[in-house]
Amino acid sequence: MRKLIAILLILLMPKISSAQTTETSSGTFTLLKKNSPAPFEGLLIDPLGIATILSKDEVKQKEFDLLLGYRMDKQKNELTLGTKLLELQLKTQEKTYSTLIQTKNEEIAQITKIAEDKDGYTLVYLIGGTIGGILLSLGVFFVVSKIE
Repeated sequence: MRKLIAILLILLMPKISSAQTTETSSGTFTLLKKNSPAPFEGLLIDPLGIATILSKDEVKQKEFDLLLGYRMDKQKNELTLGTKLLELQLKTQEKTYSTLIQTKNEEIAQITKIAEDKDGYTLVYLIGGTIGGILLSLGVFFVVSKIE
């Protein structure tokens, strides 16, 4: 659209003196010389004004692009930070799990070693327990028989 207006301005510059009116699909415009009467009621804008109006679109587009870039970078950084935090938590959990498993394996190995160690006193404990049980039974029988 801007190119079209610029081309029209360049093509119509020689006709400024004649103040020719042109109809377009978006409205009517004409180029006037200073102190020339306007052929219709409306708004008169000088070339600097047109340039200002056209440049506002460019400025708005650049502002939008900058804001969009800023927000995209911000969101990317937030997501990257979240991902790195999750990776760190995962590594910590893996280390904790690994340490726990290692401790459990060492404990199992110690208990297995204790269970497998046969010190030769098993027979002594068996005989001692049997004799102790017999003597205790006889003692209880003797006490009960004395009471009656």
